[in-house]
Amino acid sequence: MRYGIVLAAIACGGTTSTWDDVTPTGTTGDTGTPEPVTIQLSQGDGMACLFGEGGSAGPYGGYDGDTTFVDGGTTEILVVLEDCASGCASDMTATCSATLVGSEVQVTASGSYQVPGGNPTCPSMCTVVAATCPGPTLATGSWSVVYADPPATFAVPSTGTVPCSGR
Repeated sequence: MRYGIVLAAIACGGTTSTWDDVTPTGTTGDTGTPEPVTIQLSQGDGMACLFGEGGSAGPYGGYDGDTTFVDGGTTEILVVLEDCASGCASDMTATCSATLVGSEVQVTASGSYQVPGGNPTCPSMCTVVAATCPGPTLATGSWSVVYADPPATFAVPSTGTVPCSGR
């Protein structure tokens, strides 16, 4: 399995974005160019999805399909921290991890990205800020993935819609 940062650009409807509501943090050098603004993403932003070993979905194939959980099988987590960051977004980082607490798969995640200061003209597109990380091995039983409200429940063994907390 591959783990790391997942970045994607998707088209958004509407007009070109600007950052009128962003206050620059200062200037760089003698140019008078506003410094970039860092956007922090933290626990509970977005959603976390848990994928099993099979099915039509996967961290790189979408979370609207099915996945299969088997007793003792491997799992993988996708956390989408921001599903429509500015087309001007840069320097994106994202991490996630999971721990088992009773019958819960508790997911934590954080990330950040930068946008230009001032009032730039940005492309009319969305940038997805997401992370993947290994999930736990699960035994037969009832489980829930907990990241944001609401948590998502699922069973092992089963095949069904990908469980996503925060969706």
